[in-house]
Amino acid sequence: MAKARAKRKRAVKSEKPVQETRPDVEDVQEEALEEATKEIGGDQEPGPRKRRPNNPAGSGPKTPDALHAWLREEVEVDVPREPVIEGHAAPFDYLVHVYFEGRARRPAEELPDAEHPPRPHSVGPIDCVVWANRGGGKTFLGAVATMLDLMFKPGIEVRILGGTLEQSKRMHAYLRGLFRYPKLAKLVDGRITARRLKLLNGSEVEVLAQSHASVRGTRVQKLRCDEVELFDREVWEAAQLVTKSRQCGDIWVRGAVECLSTMHIPHGVMFSIVQEAGEGRRKLFRWGVVDVLGQCEPARRCRAGDGHSEQGHSEQGHSTHEGSAGAGGDVQLPQLPADLHVSCAAVSCGDVRSARDCPLLPECGGRAKERPGNAEGVGVGHLAIDDAAAMKSRVGPAAWESEMLCLRPTRDGAVLPEFDARVHIVRETPWAEGERGVSGVVWYGGMDFGMRAPTVVLWGAVDGDGVLWIVDEYSRAGALLDDHIAAMKARPWPKPRWIGVDPAGAAKSEQTGRSAIDVLRGEGFGVRATRGGVTSGLGLLRARLRPAAGTGPRLFVHARCVVLIESLERYHYPEDAPGDVNPKKDGPDHAVDALRYLVLNLDKQAGTLRQRV
Repeated sequence: MAKARAKRKRAVKSEKPVQETRPDVEDVQEEALEEATKEIGGDQEPGPRKRRPNNPAGSGPKTPDALHAWLREEVEVDVPREPVIEGHAAPFDYLVHVYFEGRARRPAEELPDAEHPPRPHSVGPIDCVVWANRGGGKTFLGAVATMLDLMFKPGIEVRILGGTLEQSKRMHAYLRGLFRYPKLAKLVDGRITARRLKLLNGSEVEVLAQSHASVRGTRVQKLRCDEVELFDREVWEAAQLVTKSRQCGDIWVRGAVECLSTMHIPHGVMFSIVQEAGEGRRKLFRWGVVDVLGQCEPARRCRAGDGHSEQGHSEQGHSTHEGSAGAGGDVQLPQLPADLHVSCAAVSCGDVRSARDCPLLPECGGRAKERPGNAEGVGVGHLAIDDAAAMKSRVGPAAWESEMLCLRPTRDGAVLPEFDARVHIVRETPWAEGERGVSGVVWYGGMDFGMRAPTVVLWGAVDGDGVLWIVDEYSRAGALLDDHIAAMKARPWPKPRWIGVDPAGAAKSEQTGRSAIDVLRGEGFGVRATRGGVTSGLGLLRARLRPAAGTGPRLFVHARCVVLIESLERYHYPEDAPGDVNPKKDGPDHAVDALRYLVLNLDKQAGTLRQRV
């Protein structure tokens, strides 16, 4: 309005007639910005300006403590600051990382501003991943992070990309709800639509559909991806190229891709992202159902007969997650950062308890009651304990451990659910690997032929007890058989007594008149190609992984065989055909086929699988 008044004064001085007009849009916006700055708590009283203020919301909280207090006071959001499970992150840790642009650590550092100049150089990875349970507040916290970005980083551009459009709209709905608070509503520029929200300071957020067209046409500071486990892998790859860093007011905002999701698909998109976090390329925030439990009232008993929480932790003798071979349950977990190792004993649900014990005792061990602020109900989670207990009663252990405890992906639909990384993956063999001619040890091989698909070769040794140890692998696509044979001869292992192969390898080439089996035999390799169906071969594999007699596994895989391990975990039946007993041929089958040919020829049943090529 100051500009409008100045115009009138100049008109009077020049003795020109003044026509009464409505203030222009720029004048109205300037006045609204000044009033909003007063209301939110700007740094100083508005006065004469040469330009519009950068941020009507003020400079924002400067420390994690101030941020937590601001959220409680202004939008009534109380986010847990301490995890319940050792090695997990607290949900507030994610907000601190995002709001302070990856720079704030404990003890708190101040957010750069005019007095503390921004530092454009990187301080650790800014891209981050939230791996949390269903109902763990991921989507809502993504909306809170977006609200903070929009308010205190003027001019920032944020995009929300969900596994489905409905998922994207859900985060946007939470965001709209936050901006209904009166102090925040004054900051909104225009009308909030179903897919867009813009503030008077120039910040804006839009919802994207999961498609190549929408992702490739985007250049923003923050891309927030919800439920990435549902993403098409090609769309996810395209999304990595959409960000750009930018000065937003006094803050240097680093271009970042964030993802928030559960992880339930073995070696799916989320599995790969968590693997990247283990390699230091992303910051990982992991929490489960116990970390977001609501207040545990003093009257609630943990154990039957006790009126107090159980001191200490669960005494179950499970190993600690190391994020490597031999850990991670049914599926080998990606390598996790050292500060995110989690004790299985703290979250296992295999305890045998009295029917009157708290159903969540095996996961919680009484820690929820011992949290700071629990007695007052301050700084605790949002999920009622009774609700969590009810959900646990409705599902099996696999779904609970995958979806709610965030231990490992589920094995639903797996062809070989008997394979357990904790049991079957080893780093050592009973004999020294460099030792040749070990008494009682016989070497064998398995091979699956491919051209565009990879050719896979496995080296295995059977010890004196009949246990098969797969010690090495070779996998290569797009090469000739002669190249594969040269690579096989270069490996340091003893020559296999024979190599089990697909009987289809007996087909003659139209160019050479020789079959792949002929070529192998011509190079001095023994070859066996027993005919047997896929079902029969898989049955023999299962019998070695988990014998019905309960005598212990008779098949182990060395940790260096990463292709085979991934294949054993990912090999699955078609999701859209529950009655189909034929495994899906979409990649993970090649290494498993090589193993199946080896075991089929090794363990063939007399009188039923005699025929060989």
